[in-house]
Amino acid sequence: INFDLESKNWEITNVIPIGTENGISNCHFPTCFLRHPNGDFYIGTKGGGLNRRVAGETKFTFFLHDAVNKRSISDNSIECMVADRKGNIWIGTQAGLNLFDIQTSTFSRLWASDGLTDDYILAIAIDSKNRAWVSTRRGISSVSDDLKTIKNYDITDGLPSNEFLPRSVATDDAGNIYFGSTRGLVWFHPDSIGNNHFMPEAVIVDFKIIGKGVMKTDNSPLKQSIELVTDINLNHRQSSFSFQMAAIDYFNPLRNQISYKLDGYDKNWIKARTDQIAIYKNVPSGTYTFSVRASNEDGICNPKERQIKLTISPPFWFSWHAILFYVLLFASGSWYVTHRKKKPEGATSGNSSLSLLKNSNYDFIQPSIIITEPSDQRFIQKVLSQIEENIADKEFGVQQLAKKMNLTRSQLYRRINNITHISVVEFIKVVRLKRAAQLLSQQPENISEVAFQVGFNDLSYFSKCFKYQFGVSPARFLAEQEHVLQSNN
Repeated sequence: INFDLESKNWEITNVIPIGTENGISNCHFPTCFLRHPNGDFYIGTKGGGLNRRVAGETKFTFFLHDAVNKRSISDNSIECMVADRKGNIWIGTQAGLNLFDIQTSTFSRLWASDGLTDDYILAIAIDSKNRAWVSTRRGISSVSDDLKTIKNYDITDGLPSNEFLPRSVATDDAGNIYFGSTRGLVWFHPDSIGNNHFMPEAVIVDFKIIGKGVMKTDNSPLKQSIELVTDINLNHRQSSFSFQMAAIDYFNPLRNQISYKLDGYDKNWIKARTDQIAIYKNVPSGTYTFSVRASNEDGICNPKERQIKLTISPPFWFSWHAILFYVLLFASGSWYVTHRKKKPEGATSGNSSLSLLKNSNYDFIQPSIIITEPSDQRFIQKVLSQIEENIADKEFGVQQLAKKMNLTRSQLYRRINNITHISVVEFIKVVRLKRAAQLLSQQPENISEVAFQVGFNDLSYFSKCFKYQFGVSPARFLAEQEHVLQSNN
């Protein structure tokens, strides 16, 4: 169709039959048209993708979305399109923004997940710097021609509405851009919109342990207000906690962004949710640094960070002395079993491994058994923590432990074997048996109760493993414990 300026009439100059025989997609709903400066003609459709007729040719070529091809158009329902200053075409669809490279006939795609205000693109304009200004149902986005920089604007920036109208856009010779919204006309000059260089300051305004607020008292982890505190000491029962954060900037507070990181626990910075709360659960004992930083609406980050040193002390059975004792126990058990098997028949074992473990002389321990690397200490401590937390679960084994440690089975095996010189299965079993020995030393009413508490559901198998590890049966162990107590009294 062509508009005759002299007659003031519209005239039909050409009819394009719909159908793949003409190279055009089977769609009866054209939404937008574009005559490219090079003479090519484009038709955008609702459901039929993009159609192109190269200058000088009679047939069209159509482009449809292909879920397998990442360089295809993002959606077949097109709302708008415009050519930029480099000759490429920006195409707005109902599911993403596309930049069509006319040389390679491929599409680059952006969605809300990449930073756009919305996936539903309603209108597009190109400015003098070849940036695409895109209106959506949730505001306006500015996109650089290399697709690497996206800036968003909404009612918090002064727009009368976040919702705009389809294909309602225009530009003038002065470079102004006009968009039609559901609450009136919006116009601006792109060069008049500058960055906010004020950098907000990050602060911590509240601290909770297991969801409960912490008051500043003598017995509290907080010795002063959370706004001022620089160190917090927690015990192992307080390893689930949260920080409430804020960014001090009143220019556009809703657009400020907060990131946080628990050094020693988090690998990367984490973008805070809208509630600006950092939540941590069951953090292993150790020393960490909680850091918070803030950036403004334009992504300019304040290099000044708010930091708090956080120390979580382990339970007494996970202290370094306890870990060393576990390792010594592994070695002493192996030593005892090896030497006991070498004794001639009829030889007695004295007071069994119980007396051996009470002996302060550990000269028989191989030096390689002792853990010297801090990383190995932390690793063994974390492994022991996971086993202790699941010690009553008879199904908890190598696979479950590997998953808890974020390792493969082979990685877990190599790490534990290099440190303790035993397999993962044996390691878990020895920890269970060690806990059983501690429970038995408390004189429980029956041995089966202890067996169940440490993850054994077969009393006979438990007794066999216990005797192999300590050289005596659980019943004999109880008897020797009682004898020791009577001797001390």
